[in-house]
Amino acid sequence: MKIFGLRLAFISCVIIKRNNFLMLDKEIYSRNVSTGFPFLLTVYFTQINNCNAIFISNPVFIQRGNLKHAPIEWWYQIFLTGSNSIFDLLGKFGYSKSAVIRSKLKVLNNDIKQDIIYRKVHNESIIHIWKNIIKMYYKFPFKMFIILVYIFTPSLIFKIIFKIKNG
Repeated sequence: MKIFGLRLAFISCVIIKRNNFLMLDKEIYSRNVSTGFPFLLTVYFTQINNCNAIFISNPVFIQRGNLKHAPIEWWYQIFLTGSNSIFDLLGKFGYSKSAVIRSKLKVLNNDIKQDIIYRKVHNESIIHIWKNIIKMYYKFPFKMFIILVYIFTPSLIFKIIFKIKNG
Protein backbone atom coordinates (compact mmCIF):
# COMPACT_ATOMS: atom_id res chain seq x y z
CA MET A 1 0.00 0.00 0.00
CA LYS A 2 2.93 2.33 0.70
CA ILE A 3 4.16 1.80 -2.84
CA PHE A 4 0.95 1.68 -4.88
CA GLY A 5 -1.56 3.82 -2.98
CA LEU A 6 -4.56 4.36 -5.29
CA ARG A 7 -2.85 2.84 -8.34
CA LEU A 8 -4.49 -0.54 -7.74
CA ALA A 9 -7.98 0.98 -7.85
CA PHE A 10 -8.38 0.66 -11.58
CA ILE A 11 -10.13 -2.64 -12.18
CA SER A 12 -8.50 -3.02 -15.57
CA CYS A 13 -5.00 -3.04 -14.06
CA VAL A 14 -5.55 -5.75 -11.43
CA ILE A 15 -6.31 -9.41 -11.90
CA ILE A 16 -7.59 -11.08 -8.77
CA LYS A 17 -8.85 -14.58 -8.07
CA ARG A 18 -12.61 -14.70 -7.58
CA ASN A 19 -12.28 -16.55 -4.26
CA ASN A 20 -9.95 -13.83 -2.97
CA PHE A 21 -12.30 -11.13 -4.18
CA LEU A 22 -15.16 -12.74 -2.26
CA MET A 23 -13.14 -12.76 0.99
CA LEU A 24 -14.32 -9.25 1.85
CA ASP A 25 -17.74 -9.22 3.46
CA LYS A 26 -20.44 -8.06 1.00
CA GLU A 27 -21.81 -5.60 3.53
CA ILE A 28 -18.41 -3.92 4.00
CA TYR A 29 -18.00 -3.77 0.22
CA SER A 30 -21.48 -2.27 -0.24
CA ARG A 31 -20.99 0.33 2.49
CA ASN A 32 -17.87 1.55 0.71
CA VAL A 33 -19.26 1.85 -2.81
CA SER A 34 -19.89 5.56 -2.17
CA THR A 35 -16.16 6.13 -1.61
CA GLY A 36 -15.48 5.21 -5.22
CA PHE A 37 -12.92 2.63 -4.15
CA PRO A 38 -14.64 -0.59 -3.04
CA PHE A 39 -12.50 -2.59 -5.48
CA LEU A 40 -9.31 -1.07 -4.05
CA LEU A 41 -10.51 -1.96 -0.57
CA THR A 42 -11.03 -5.55 -1.71
CA VAL A 43 -7.61 -5.79 -3.38
CA TYR A 44 -5.78 -4.57 -0.28
CA PHE A 45 -8.01 -6.58 2.06
CA THR A 46 -7.11 -9.83 0.27
CA GLN A 47 -3.42 -9.08 0.73
CA ILE A 48 -3.56 -8.79 4.54
CA ASN A 49 -3.30 -12.53 5.17
CA ASN A 50 -2.60 -13.83 1.68
CA CYS A 51 0.20 -11.77 0.22
CA ASN A 52 0.60 -13.69 -3.03
CA ALA A 53 0.91 -10.93 -5.55
CA ILE A 54 2.88 -10.44 -8.72
CA PHE A 55 3.72 -7.00 -10.06
CA ILE A 56 4.48 -6.64 -13.76
CA SER A 57 6.48 -3.44 -14.13
CA ASN A 58 6.29 -3.23 -17.93
CA PRO A 59 3.00 -1.80 -19.18
CA VAL A 60 0.73 -4.35 -20.77
CA PHE A 61 -1.58 -1.61 -22.07
CA ILE A 62 -1.73 2.16 -21.94
CA GLN A 63 -4.74 4.08 -20.69
CA ARG A 64 -6.03 6.84 -22.88
CA GLY A 65 -6.89 9.92 -20.81
CA ASN A 66 -10.26 11.59 -20.86
CA LEU A 67 -10.67 14.61 -23.08
CA LYS A 68 -12.80 16.28 -20.42
CA HIS A 69 -11.94 16.39 -16.73
CA ALA A 70 -14.41 15.06 -14.16
CA PRO A 71 -16.71 17.51 -12.35
CA ILE A 72 -14.91 19.00 -9.36
CA GLU A 73 -17.50 18.02 -6.73
CA TRP A 74 -17.48 14.37 -7.81
CA TRP A 75 -13.71 14.24 -8.26
CA TYR A 76 -12.94 15.57 -4.77
CA GLN A 77 -15.65 13.44 -3.17
CA ILE A 78 -13.91 10.37 -4.59
CA PHE A 79 -10.20 11.24 -4.57
CA LEU A 80 -10.09 13.35 -1.40
CA THR A 81 -12.83 12.04 0.87
CA GLY A 82 -13.25 8.53 -0.55
CA SER A 83 -9.56 7.64 -0.68
CA ASN A 84 -8.98 8.89 2.87
CA SER A 85 -11.93 6.81 4.08
CA ILE A 86 -10.65 3.64 2.39
CA PHE A 87 -7.10 4.06 3.70
CA ASP A 88 -8.42 4.67 7.24
CA LEU A 89 -10.51 1.49 7.01
CA LEU A 90 -7.51 -0.50 5.76
CA GLY A 91 -5.61 0.78 8.81
CA LYS A 92 -8.34 -0.74 10.99
CA PHE A 93 -8.00 -4.01 9.05
CA GLY A 94 -4.32 -4.24 9.95
CA TYR A 95 -2.27 -2.10 7.59
CA SER A 96 0.40 -0.09 9.36
CA LYS A 97 -0.11 3.53 10.29
CA SER A 98 2.88 4.44 8.12
CA ALA A 99 1.31 2.69 5.09
CA VAL A 100 -1.94 4.60 5.62
CA ILE A 101 -0.13 7.93 6.00
CA ARG A 102 2.12 7.34 3.01
CA SER A 103 -0.84 6.34 0.84
CA LYS A 104 -2.80 9.45 1.82
CA LEU A 105 0.20 11.66 1.10
CA LYS A 106 0.62 10.02 -2.31
CA VAL A 107 -2.93 11.07 -3.14
CA LEU A 108 -2.22 14.61 -1.96
CA ASN A 109 1.13 14.92 -3.74
CA ASN A 110 0.19 13.19 -6.97
CA ASP A 111 -3.53 13.22 -7.64
CA ILE A 112 -4.77 16.32 -5.83
CA LYS A 113 -1.82 18.51 -6.73
CA GLN A 114 -2.06 17.49 -10.39
CA ASP A 115 -5.81 18.11 -10.42
CA ILE A 116 -5.36 21.59 -8.97
CA ILE A 117 -2.78 22.41 -11.63
CA TYR A 118 -5.02 21.06 -14.40
CA ARG A 119 -8.02 23.03 -13.19
CA LYS A 120 -5.97 26.23 -12.76
CA VAL A 121 -4.59 26.00 -16.29
CA HIS A 122 -8.14 25.44 -17.61
CA ASN A 123 -9.74 28.33 -15.65
CA GLU A 124 -11.83 26.16 -13.34
CA SER A 125 -12.60 27.62 -9.95
CA ILE A 126 -11.22 25.47 -7.15
CA ILE A 127 -11.20 28.03 -4.37
CA HIS A 128 -13.96 26.24 -2.46
CA ILE A 129 -11.98 22.99 -1.98
CA TRP A 130 -9.48 24.42 0.52
CA LYS A 131 -11.70 23.69 3.54
CA ASN A 132 -11.91 20.00 2.64
CA ILE A 133 -8.15 19.84 2.08
CA ILE A 134 -7.59 21.24 5.57
CA LYS A 135 -10.15 18.83 7.07
CA MET A 136 -8.43 15.79 5.54
CA TYR A 137 -4.77 16.83 5.83
CA TYR A 138 -4.48 19.04 8.93
CA LYS A 139 -2.11 16.49 10.49
CA PHE A 140 0.39 17.27 7.73
CA PRO A 141 0.69 21.08 7.97
CA PHE A 142 3.66 21.51 5.64
CA LYS A 143 2.18 19.35 2.86
CA MET A 144 -1.20 21.00 3.34
CA PHE A 145 0.38 24.46 3.16
CA ILE A 146 2.01 23.65 -0.17
CA ILE A 147 -1.33 22.52 -1.61
CA LEU A 148 -3.02 25.67 -0.29
CA VAL A 149 -0.37 27.75 -2.04
CA TYR A 150 -1.31 25.97 -5.28
CA ILE A 151 -5.00 26.67 -4.66
CA PHE A 152 -4.53 30.37 -3.97
CA THR A 153 -1.92 31.06 -6.66
CA PRO A 154 -3.50 32.94 -9.57
CA SER A 155 -4.34 30.84 -12.62
CA LEU A 156 -2.22 33.10 -14.82
CA ILE A 157 0.95 31.88 -13.08
CA PHE A 158 0.08 28.25 -13.86
CA LYS A 159 -0.78 29.12 -17.46
CA ILE A 160 2.58 30.84 -17.95
CA ILE A 161 4.48 27.90 -16.43
CA PHE A 162 2.44 25.45 -18.51
CA LYS A 163 3.14 27.41 -21.69
CA ILE A 164 6.88 27.62 -20.95
CA LYS A 165 7.09 23.94 -20.04
CA ASN A 166 5.10 22.68 -23.03
CA GLY A 167 6.33 25.17 -25.58
